[in-house]
Amino acid sequence: MRSISLGASSSDDAPGLLRICRLNVSYAARGPSPATVLRQLDLEIGAREVVGILGESGCGKSTLARSILGLLPHDARVDGSVRFRNEELLGLPQKQLRRIRGARISLIHQEPGLALSPVMRVGDQIAELML
Repeated sequence: MRSISLGASSSDDAPGLLRICRLNVSYAARGPSPATVLRQLDLEIGAREVVGILGESGCGKSTLARSILGLLPHDARVDGSVRFRNEELLGLPQKQLRRIRGARISLIHQEPGLALSPVMRVGDQIAELML
């Protein structure tokens, strides 16, 4: 497993399973300018690669995951590119995103005990999703 800290760059010439380029996410703020949560994030994950996203609380890990899955609140402003198997996910209609969520891309929250069965091996549960 390799770990990527938010803000790490990937090469521009190799295709990947998931490729995020120049992702920016911001929210309306009380002040004159929006609150930027992610700025110019680049990340590439290759086929058969396992990646852990590490960072302090509040650094944008959950925002990144929700950006990929199209689950950000309506007031979020998102710019950049999120490509899964060379298909652009940003801007896809919800109907198309629902076909991808769970079946092809999943999110396991920080409390995996709430999402995973304690009586089954983790590998068996993940394999079950892929069938």
